[in-house]
Amino acid sequence: MGKERIELENLLNTRDLGGYVNKEGKRIKYKRLIRSGTLYKASESDIQTLCKEYDLKKVIDLRNKEEMWSEPDPVIEGVEHVWCPIFVQRDVSTITREKRWDDSDPLGLYLFFAEEMMGRGDETPWYYTYFAKDPNSITYYQKLFNELLEQEEGATLWHCSAGKDRCGVGTVYLLKALGMEDELIYEDYLLTNYYYQDLTDQMIALAKERGLGDSFEKVVRLVNGVCRSYLDTLYATCEELYGSMDAFLEKGLGLTADKIDRLKDLYLE
Repeated sequence: MGKERIELENLLNTRDLGGYVNKEGKRIKYKRLIRSGTLYKASESDIQTLCKEYDLKKVIDLRNKEEMWSEPDPVIEGVEHVWCPIFVQRDVSTITREKRWDDSDPLGLYLFFAEEMMGRGDETPWYYTYFAKDPNSITYYQKLFNELLEQEEGATLWHCSAGKDRCGVGTVYLLKALGMEDELIYEDYLLTNYYYQDLTDQMIALAKERGLGDSFEKVVRLVNGVCRSYLDTLYATCEELYGSMDAFLEKGLGLTADKIDRLKDLYLE
């Protein structure tokens, strides 16, 4: 019920939001709203599943230009591709994933991020304040909603690289707009940790074989996962700047009462 990952060959964190029930007792329709990580490694079978079983009509790519070039989305006949680069600044390279590591090494991504994170204190999710105050981020989250408001049939899928930060925050805004309880929103956000757990365990075991210490294990968990405190930071930023998350949706993202009613008409039953 909203928690089920779509079973795909090469995509670990692709989920149908269908089944979540809001405060009014209305449920998100199945096969309409899909959150995901990058589609770059999608197999032909994965694409067929998304298109035939989920009626995929639109893909919204939240990554920056460098990420799109290094790991492009597959071109899918009949599916519209929309670019919404949430971050363009180079100082957020710890969540954007321009390809600058050794692909032949299973730990290449994590070694790269370990160096990027050195001395920067990335345990603190400072960039989560950007999601609610950076003009570029706000502009493109507005675009994400505009695309959702126009999609009357079929499924829309939005994704970043891992499907946890930029995609996760977009999903938080959407679930809030659709009237979900905050605890359910947190629950959905934190599911990334569950779906990446096997990969995280594998990478930590490999790191231990190579003699990499506890600090490297922390990097693996940071790269693959999310923390409740991250979302706390987002909520606190919205409250500081706008008074509440609901006020941010209205004043920051321009989601008027009419637009929220339209979203509910499109995606709830």
